[in-house]
Amino acid sequence: MDSSTWDAVDRLVGWLDGESRLSAGDERLLRILKLSEEVGEVGQAVIGATGQNPRKGVTHSWEDVQHEICDVVLAALVALRTLTPEAREVFAERMAHVEARSLAARSPVPGLDVPPTGRLDLLPLRVEHAEEMAEVLGDPRLHTFIGGEPYGPQALRARYQRMTAGSPEPGELWLNWVLRLREEGRLVGTVQATVSGSTAELAWVIGTPWQGRGYATEAARALLDRLVGQPFAPAVPLTAVVAHIHPDHHASAAVATALGLRPAGRRDDGELRWQLDLAQVR
Repeated sequence: MDSSTWDAVDRLVGWLDGESRLSAGDERLLRILKLSEEVGEVGQAVIGATGQNPRKGVTHSWEDVQHEICDVVLAALVALRTLTPEAREVFAERMAHVEARSLAARSPVPGLDVPPTGRLDLLPLRVEHAEEMAEVLGDPRLHTFIGGEPYGPQALRARYQRMTAGSPEPGELWLNWVLRLREEGRLVGTVQATVSGSTAELAWVIGTPWQGRGYATEAARALLDRLVGQPFAPAVPLTAVVAHIHPDHHASAAVATALGLRPAGRRDDGELRWQLDLAQVR
């Protein structure tokens, strides 16, 4: 759910608070009970759309049902925001929990061992990494080319829950590592591969204080060597490795060049596709 939706919820809660003449406890209770009223209106709209009342016939459209369902969602978000100022994080974490529980039969993630490099350990991503990584990735400048904004610890934890649960797409693997700089004993970035069929897409990010030292190239090279030498999905041999990079992101372009990737002459969602045909390195 994007930030504009939550911003609107914040404004609505502020307006309701300003207009209320009730105690905080009574206001909180009534906003929760408002959900029952809205759910009832969904039921009435469904009855009206299907003409189940023989006296009234068809009185609603399915578009009316959609609107009533939206009112239920909005009432729920307002109630949640009234209960806690951390509503965004609570909702994101709960959604990730339900998704992981419901989609337990996702593509299995294989062993994620990648040999250490001269300076880095590549550790398989865990939800517990979220708190430290929120600090590593907290600089808004990291989003200059990819959009969005930094995640807080709770939101990043929810994101990592989804990522470690695996891809919902059959046959697609989400492979993610955090990078630990041995000299400092701390995390400094991430590297990842999305393997779908015979293609692996690489991505990397290094925290601002550690950029310019070659860590992204070092980690991505280790991952590429692992992909080529010991594929994570050996049943489908890899034939290509790709990366999508903003045209103005020269640092990432330099990493891709060092790995042997070259511009493929096409753009996907505004980003340049870089590609390495593995037949060239085998």
